[in-house]
Amino acid sequence: MREWFSWLALKMVEIVGSTVTFVITLVAVVTWLLIGPSVGFSERWMISFNTGICVVTFLMVFLIQNAQNRNAKALHLKINEL
Repeated sequence: MREWFSWLALKMVEIVGSTVTFVITLVAVVTWLLIGPSVGFSERWMISFNTGICVVTFLMVFLIQNAQNRNAKALHLKINEL
């Protein structure tokens, strides 16, 4: 299970850190902003986007922590070799 999670986390970090993902996210935010006036900046409009952002942020924290832990472990192993 641990190996599977490490593999998945590594792939997700590669995907999420790409330029394509940034552009897709930027387009999603701009689209959300452009839709706002047509729905009267309703509460549902704001809550739906905020909920999505909270969920993604929560998951990204764990991916970032996993990548940081892996990098720190590799760095310590290299330092110990010296």
